[in-house]
Amino acid sequence: MNKAIALAALLSMTGAAANAASVLINGDFESGAVGFTSDYVETASNGTAGEYAITTLASSWNGAFANLSDHTSGSGNMMAINGGTTAGAVVWSQTVNVVANTEYEFSGWIAGLFGSANTIALEIGTDNLGSVSTTTSSVWENFGFTWFSGANTSITISLLQVSTAFLGNDYALDDLSFTAKGVSPIPLPAGLPLLLAGLGGLALLRRRGA
Repeated sequence: MNKAIALAALLSMTGAAANAASVLINGDFESGAVGFTSDYVETASNGTAGEYAITTLASSWNGAFANLSDHTSGSGNMMAINGGTTAGAVVWSQTVNVVANTEYEFSGWIAGLFGSANTIALEIGTDNLGSVSTTTSSVWENFGFTWFSGANTSITISLLQVSTAFLGNDYALDDLSFTAKGVSPIPLPAGLPLLLAGLGGLALLRRRGA
């Protein structure tokens, strides 16, 4: 019994440390328009600039947009955006807890929906980490930035509007992630399979003896 408890604890600790999970809430938008804030207005159908929707198909929100599905699975949610004409407007923002003196990576996917004038910038706290632009309409493109937390234990992450063209300033976001760098999967100890087999055999013998 004590061996079984010890093994369960070992497996629990190994599994917990094996994956560095994103600290963002709802970064894939599968829970809808929750977990983030935006200067833009959520609408059921798109009528003008400065609006967004959490949708499974961009063209169902605006008939002129690309027939684009989400990046995650092709059938889930994404954030479709009709970019506004005000530079610096917050498209997406979320405040998260971080570990001090740790390097993090923010990554995500962006796709143009109409035209190619789509540029956004990443701001973490007061640090502007740079911008990303779409190059091809209706194609998901990956982007990423690194950031060092310093003394911070909580930080606000924001994606800001850069391009301000009224026509063609339309894009989608999906699978946003913010993770601590340098955390690698921990391999199982070399003798663990033998330990599992041995404990399994002991359990079988005990059942037979009973």
